[in-house]
Amino acid sequence: MAKILIVEGEDLVREKLTFGLEERGHEVTGAHDGQEAIDILGSHQFNLVVTAVLMERVDGIQLLSWLETRTDRPPVIAISSGHPDIPAHMSLLLAKTYTPETLEKPINEEAFFALVEKLINDEKEKLAQSEAPRSSDLAL
Repeated sequence: MAKILIVEGEDLVREKLTFGLEERGHEVTGAHDGQEAIDILGSHQFNLVVTAVLMERVDGIQLLSWLETRTDRPPVIAISSGHPDIPAHMSLLLAKTYTPETLEKPINEEAFFALVEKLINDEKEKLAQSEAPRSSDLAL
């Protein structure tokens, strides 16, 4: 089980992703925009953040920029359907400045859930490697 933060201004999308992740045994918290996410991240740790790029108040790019300043930054998936003035591929290109993991809406659920599991497993492996004793640390 992982703790996942979903940052999405569209209630239906946020609820659908939340439901699918909870069905897979994850603990999910939702935020309506980047400002709410920053407030939540100030007092809670997450194994993964999934954020829309285009939102009201504080958008996903601002959230990603804020996350870059944190030493405890979790992996992030950026999602976007674009906007009449900004095509999805352009907003995701901007998001790639901060995270390599991006998906265009409508989200392919199979690809989304596979990416979530991959990122969570990658984080677990990194944590295990960082906690494993190094041969130079072993007393002879």
